[in-house]
Amino acid sequence: MPIAVDLSGCSCASPRAGWCPCGTPCCLEVVGSVSCCVFGRGGERGCGAAWRASWAQAGLPRSLYEGGQPYISPALLLALRALMLVWIVVVWVMVWVAKPKNPDLESFTMQNYFLLFVYFALATVRSARAVRAGGTAGMLLGSALVPAAKAEEEESSVLDKLTLCLFEVELVNTQFVVLVFWALLWPLLSAGDDPGGEESPGDTIAGGFLNLSVHGLNMVFMLVDLFAGKLTLLPLHMWHGFVYAWLYLAWHFVWHALTGVWIYPILDTDLEVNPAAPVFYVAIPGMWLLLFALNVRLAKLARGSDEQQCKLCLCV
Repeated sequence: MPIAVDLSGCSCASPRAGWCPCGTPCCLEVVGSVSCCVFGRGGERGCGAAWRASWAQAGLPRSLYEGGQPYISPALLLALRALMLVWIVVVWVMVWVAKPKNPDLESFTMQNYFLLFVYFALATVRSARAVRAGGTAGMLLGSALVPAAKAEEEESSVLDKLTLCLFEVELVNTQFVVLVFWALLWPLLSAGDDPGGEESPGDTIAGGFLNLSVHGLNMVFMLVDLFAGKLTLLPLHMWHGFVYAWLYLAWHFVWHALTGVWIYPILDTDLEVNPAAPVFYVAIPGMWLLLFALNVRLAKLARGSDEQQCKLCLCV
């Protein structure tokens, strides 16, 4: 199946056969990558093989901690992640103090804020290990952590893969949470309707702090991590976040069956109460896919045209 590829801003000119589905060049858009995977020749070129190959690429672990050098050293990346992690922990403490019996863990917002905590905890630990292994002085000067040849041979651990997976999911989900809250749920809150598990914005300083932290700063933190670390978003990995979103939708129906309450009234299937329900059920997944595609482009912009972008093979 012919696929249009975009080689602009990519410093490698030859395909990485075995890494990219159908042997296509490394700079490939989301639609092209997925269509090649689904409609390709199958077998060794199929989705499963391409997905497995995406985790075995040389240089993948290094991308988690090397920093956006020469401007962001690994030590500075570690400091940024540690500060953001502390902020997230403080927010969680305030949430539990404010609502000790029900911190809204059934909501998509708070579940993702928990995943945000897990991501920054893992990413901070990964950065700390790298800085400790490379020496603090060298890290502050922005020198390479390990020789290039050794970095090429470095293998991804299970925690490395989990960390990257959480980054890919949360980069998109935090933006999704912010857009849905301010565009769809905030009008309901302002009108006095309670959208289930969402915390109503209060007039107190603490309430405003928590509201902005889980519906704004979460997105800012992920974007800072993206550009500070020049991290990679692999198009074929869109299934991770998309599957999680649908699992949450299934949980939404389970919660309604158990409690009789819709966590988010915009997903109420009673057309008499919510006549726009069919629109929301189509528009929300479409919004998520659009955000993922835009973030793939954003990740390519963050990495620029450096060689590591091509070594990580953005088509899978």
